[in-house]
Amino acid sequence: ISDTARYATFTASPIDIHKDGNFEIEFFDKNSNVVRYAYSYKGIRVSHISDLFYQNLSWFGKECKTFKIYNNSIRTVVLDSLKFSKDNRLSLSTSVPLPTNIKAGDSVTVTVCFTPQGDSTSLQSKLTAYFDCDYSSTISINGNVQAPQFVIEGYHFGKVRVGSKKCGT
Repeated sequence: ISDTARYATFTASPIDIHKDGNFEIEFFDKNSNVVRYAYSYKGIRVSHISDLFYQNLSWFGKECKTFKIYNNSIRTVVLDSLKFSKDNRLSLSTSVPLPTNIKAGDSVTVTVCFTPQGDSTSLQSKLTAYFDCDYSSTISINGNVQAPQFVIEGYHFGKVRVGSKKCGT
């Protein structure tokens, strides 16, 4: 910084966004006057479940699971958005509209619903939570769909043979 400077700009990023840190700068002018700038960074500490599993869901069924995202920090954290990586059979709702501020010690309730809609393929997806300070966290979502091998609807066909065994009377 030159002796004629009137202002200075500093940019700093934490090495580990989860840990608290301090940023301090001291300025000395030619008369030995001191100006000190200090900033205390409070780390992001959030917690939630690591995975969701939907087991043996009927192919025309629906199952919803609810969990909470907790702010374990000593500062407010901004939950910007929640996004699925893929699979349009998933939907979600939150206890508050997003983006939202989660105060220290508070939480947001999230409900994730899986509706196979007749699609019998297994579920493999991820839900990513995006927070302020370019922080994100991921939850794995897996499941399987229980679907019959065939469906017969309509009229009674009388005696039916499936495989080598005779069925019906």
